[in-house]
Amino acid sequence: AMLAVCFYTAEAQNEITIHVNDRPLAELITAEQQKSLQTLNITGKLTEEDYAFIRNNSLPQLKNLNLRDADIDTIPVKAFYNYGKECQIILPEELEYIGDSAFFEADVNLVLAGRFPKRGVNTTSTNRNLLTITLTEDNEYCKLHTTGMLYPKSYILSSDGKILYYSHDCIQEIIPEGVEIIAEKAYEGRVCSDILFPKSLKEIEDYAFSYIYLNWVEDGRDNADFEFSSEEPPILGKEVFSHMRGLDGYGGGLPVLYIPETWKELYIEKDEQWKIFKKVIYGTAAAISHTP
Repeated sequence: AMLAVCFYTAEAQNEITIHVNDRPLAELITAEQQKSLQTLNITGKLTEEDYAFIRNNSLPQLKNLNLRDADIDTIPVKAFYNYGKECQIILPEELEYIGDSAFFEADVNLVLAGRFPKRGVNTTSTNRNLLTITLTEDNEYCKLHTTGMLYPKSYILSSDGKILYYSHDCIQEIIPEGVEIIAEKAYEGRVCSDILFPKSLKEIEDYAFSYIYLNWVEDGRDNADFEFSSEEPPILGKEVFSHMRGLDGYGGGLPVLYIPETWKELYIEKDEQWKIFKKVIYGTAAAISHTP
């Protein structure tokens, strides 16, 4: 069996690299290391017991958890649920899926080294916000797009800019032109207001806007406009706009839907999900700034 291998930094014994094989992580880190460890690099495959060891604050000084080279394609359900440490976690390069509530209410920053993974329910929500996800400098599959607006918005896109995987912000938002697909759960759990969709948009995948919180103004009128500008309605996946709620969590008004004249008598015939919008206007929403 392969033994655990530990490497120490030259300056201090606060960083180690461990290969996890057939022994629990708790046995591979000494009591002294547990007290002072700040950076933990993992290779091999973590078990449920190992995730619980980290999640339960067994490493009180941990600031960096590097899983990039770990043999992990799935982060399991509730792996870092309610993890209270301010910690940066570099996700495994071969990661394919993040399980339900894996980072729910966790106080961490995620760094993506590989492809953007599929996700379960409430994987990255925390107190009605989403965790910050950044990219390693050498990520070949994704790129970070930041707007030049007064209040900058940032998105994780595919490297060719055609897929929007994740939005960090959703108030007065202009989705970049060139985006053709809004990926599954891209806005799940986000606080939403006005969104301008690009002319290039062709498809919105499953649950992309499910469980979003709608921004309101003081008189109770909803303050959310969804403005589409593509010549034809995008193809919709499953439950794209399901369970939209007011910031109080109890529902209320839905976004006003602004659509081009070319959509007339087309969009509801193509997909009845559009019926969820009770107020539809043909034209441009004055509330949305068209400044790139």
